[in-house]
Amino acid sequence: MNDQDARTELLWRFVRGDTSPATFEQWVCTTPELEPELGPNLYMQAISASYGRADEVDAVRKEIESFLVTCRPAPCACLEMRDLQVLPMGQHERQLRTFVEMKPHGKPLWWLDLERCSACGQWWLMAAEERKNDVYCLRRMHEAEAQSVMVGGTWPTDFHRYETLIRLGIAADSVSWYLDPMDARWTIADLARERPGIRVSEIAELVTLDVEVAAMVAREAVLLDGVEITFDVGSDRPLGDLPDRRSS
Repeated sequence: MNDQDARTELLWRFVRGDTSPATFEQWVCTTPELEPELGPNLYMQAISASYGRADEVDAVRKEIESFLVTCRPAPCACLEMRDLQVLPMGQHERQLRTFVEMKPHGKPLWWLDLERCSACGQWWLMAAEERKNDVYCLRRMHEAEAQSVMVGGTWPTDFHRYETLIRLGIAADSVSWYLDPMDARWTIADLARERPGIRVSEIAELVTLDVEVAAMVAREAVLLDGVEITFDVGSDRPLGDLPDRRSS
């Protein structure tokens, strides 16, 4: 990677939010090589912005992003994606079009695999959360840890728990609802296998059900799947009283 490519990567880190405004301010104000690259107007905006103000940070980010897209076009979307990225399924085609699956983890972590971009060579740890919120969770990987997976079978543990994937979808505001609440049983059972004794109040939050409905479905999971769940909330309403839920 040459110096210009390194600066381009640092600019993208700021644009996508992986570099804090304070860190970027210090870097941009001590890197005079950026002036001929960004041009006098954008460079002046970058070094004179008040990085303690969200509106000015957003304005600089938008201008730098426009510059990068126009003047430094990339053959893939890897630079614009965050180090930890959540993509809704159905809205992922552009970002993942250059990805190639290099190694699946296999059971019991059926959702996990190692991917590599065919355009830039970037490695990604990817988990497909298909049961609840329908999202891809991705984490940028260094060459050494990717080779540890390829050669030694040593996987990073970032996405080893299905609960982590569900929480990432929620944090990214990418949440789906079950058409039939009873379809949540398998997800609830998986959550309880990962964390025996998980509370119904937590389950309700994770699977986006009313607590009473979550309690009823959880009782089915305990009965049919043999999992351990703590019933800290919920009623004794019969399963036939489950309300209809419509997907968003």
